[in-house]
Amino acid sequence: MAGNISGEKPPVLTGSFQGPPWGQYRAMLHSWLRDSARMIGMVLPMVLSACLPIKWLLELLL
Repeated sequence: MAGNISGEKPPVLTGSFQGPPWGQYRAMLHSWLRDSARMIGMVLPMVLSACLPIKWLLELLL
């Protein structure tokens, strides 16, 4: 920026420019993590209870 004597602001950071809405992103991420943790908490016992008989069957067969 050699001679910005005229007093104009550079057109990059005007007053209307705002960065990404990090608060929104963080809230979305938190809710997504909470929902996925709840889903995993519901699905994991079902998966484990489905896998345990398979494991027992394999141990019986082998």
